[in-house]
Amino acid sequence: MPTSFRISSTFASGSAPASTWPSIISKARPCVSDQRKSAAFGTSPGRHPRRRVRHLALRNPHAGLKVFEVDHPATQSWKQRRLSEIGVTQNLPTFVPVDFEQEDLGTRLVDCGLELETPSFFIWLGVVPYLTEPSVFALLRFVAGLPSSSIVFDYSEPLENYPPERRARAAEMGSRTAAAGEPWLTHFDPKQLADRLLSLGFRYLEDIGPTEMAKRFFGLPADAPDRGAGPHVAFAGK
Repeated sequence: MPTSFRISSTFASGSAPASTWPSIISKARPCVSDQRKSAAFGTSPGRHPRRRVRHLALRNPHAGLKVFEVDHPATQSWKQRRLSEIGVTQNLPTFVPVDFEQEDLGTRLVDCGLELETPSFFIWLGVVPYLTEPSVFALLRFVAGLPSSSIVFDYSEPLENYPPERRARAAEMGSRTAAAGEPWLTHFDPKQLADRLLSLGFRYLEDIGPTEMAKRFFGLPADAPDRGAGPHVAFAGK
């Protein structure tokens, strides 16, 4: 059984409805692509402010790459316990416990061995909607201030951007996450977000919305009409 599944098998069964799978897959695909591009350009794709154990943290294919796995302290403790229970004790990432709402990520990374002058690539998936907007931009501002840094992250648009026929479904999904104790707190309009990322000092932006995801990864015809608002995966680099 793959390591990542064994780690999460205690709660994975039935936790993600089938309707969310395309979104999960499409988040991972551009992330891997951007990580490879960063490695090709000499950027270390190894800082991971994210919520779940992902493949790169345990299957690092790049010699000399140091991977930092960043997560909430409670979740980090759970991950390390599960890794120990299944016998995964070698070639582990550096685990960095941090509460994005209460702590400074840069300070925590330096405390755990990050050299700020080292080019870095951040993977930040499944986090932004659950944080307050000031906390989101505190991290983006930190990444923008590092040399040769880049980041890939996902976000969703505000409900008012959705067409009426899809707005109710999006609102229902938001209600389910809130009932589970993880409400959506922050949404972004793509154009406004792009302007703010550029103002932070990022020079290269790519934003993949739901229609482009479907065309790239799920066989939607190239001439298919735009599907409107939805989840996005964004890349920002210097």
